[in-house]
This record gives sequence, structure tokens and C-alpha cells, in this order.
Amino acid sequence: MNKKSRIALCVRAVLCGTLPLMMFDSASVLAREVTFDTGVMKTLGLSSDLNHYFAEAPRFLPGTHSVNVKVNGEDRGMAAVRFNKDGVLCFDNDLLDFAGLMPVPLKAGEACHNIRDDYPKAVINALPNQEAVELYLPPEAVNSLSSDIRNFQHGGAAGMLNYSLFSTRNEYGGSDKTRYSQANLEAGFNAFDWSLRSNYILTDDNGKKNAESIYTYAEHVFVPQKLTMQVGEINAMSNVLSGIPITGIQLMPTK
Repeated sequence: MNKKSRIALCVRAVLCGTLPLMMFDSASVLAREVTFDTGVMKTLGLSSDLNHYFAEAPRFLPGTHSVNVKVNGEDRGMAAVRFNKDGVLCFDNDLLDFAGLMPVPLKAGEACHNIRDDYPKAVINALPNQEAVELYLPPEAVNSLSSDIRNFQHGGAAGMLNYSLFSTRNEYGGSDKTRYSQANLEAGFNAFDWSLRSNYILTDDNGKKNAESIYTYAEHVFVPQKLTMQVGEINAMSNVLSGIPITGIQLMPTK
């Protein structure tokens, strides 16, 4: 068991083994402070400084944590973020870029940059029980040009095959019989950041066989430009020719 785990277990023991004294500010019920029994904490080998650390609000222990980041209610994904000894979320260029925020002046040698120094009205909710951090920032703090496509995984290869089968057989009086079968096949593979998809319909109508190609195309996403390119037998994506099958190439904004 590592040091952080031992500290977490000891803090839970203090919470469960002592009766905290809740002191509410008469001016605002939102301001809450909790005092722990420092005698019990010393018995458990914990520093009395933890009393001050956990007194005001839930916070992460100092160090780096993997958390889910939300900005103004939008999920940005998992990121490794750092908190200082006071539980303040430390911002650097990597976190600003990941969260899609505007650059801020970072001083050389600054141990921990607090985003509230740049945006005093910013609200940061640390949710250690959920391994999450919620950021509520003014509109001018959000970089509108920042890409919404995050955590892209590149490389690898995979294949797929989807199918749907249908068959009927009808018999009439005497020796009259009819049989109809249909197979809808969709196949494809992904490799080198390209995807290939092909859809065919195969039919057998009383021995008369037919194969019809619905589409066959290759697709590639240009992440920095937020564009998707399709080449081959595709459906046109435009206000004029929406859904019309064409053979060619088209570029579309990546959603």
C-alpha cells in the first residue's frame, strides 16, 4: 500500500471515529468548516496540519491525479493534473490546451499558477470522490478556435463484417413454388488512419442471382483542420444535392 493510500485510510478512520464539530457562519450557510480531533489524529500518526487541509471543502491531496475535466458543463475527457499543498489546481500550457482555454501569462519558475489570478470570477469544483474537476469560466477564457476533437487514437488496424439475411419460400397448389433470398453485407477495415467501407445487396429470385453495390468508399479525418474526406461511391452532403449518390470526392466538417 502506497503512502497516499495509507493517508486516505487514516483520514477515513478519523472521519468515522470522531464527531466533527460543525460551525456554520450565520451570514451564509454555504461557508462551512469542520474541525477534527487532533488528539486522535496524532494517535494515528497523522499530522495535525491535515485538520486545516480538509476543514473547508473537499480537495485532492497534493500531487498529480488523473481526473475527468469539465469546462462550463462540457466534458473534455481524462487528464493528468497537479494540485499544490493547498489543494489549488495548477494550470500549465498543457492543461490550458487540453481544456480549450485561452493562453494566460505563466511566470517562469512559477510553482503553481492559479487560474483565478487571471479570471477572478472563475469557479473550480474539486470532486475527489468522483475523480473529477469542474471548471466554470467566463466566455472570454474559452478558446473558440480550439479543436473540439480530443483524445484521438492513431494507428492500429481492424476489420468488420455486418450482415442481414432474409429468405422466403412459397408453395401453391400443385407443384408451383417460389423462393426469394436476400443478403445485405457491409464490410470494411481500418488501417493507417484510413477507413474503407463497402455495402452490397445479394439476391436470389428463383435462381436468378444478382449483386448490387450500394456504396464503396474510403474515409480519412484530418484532425487539425477538423475535416473529413470521403472518396468513392458516396452520398452527397450539401444543401442542394443532399443524399444524392455520386462517385467522386467530398470534404465535410468533422462533427
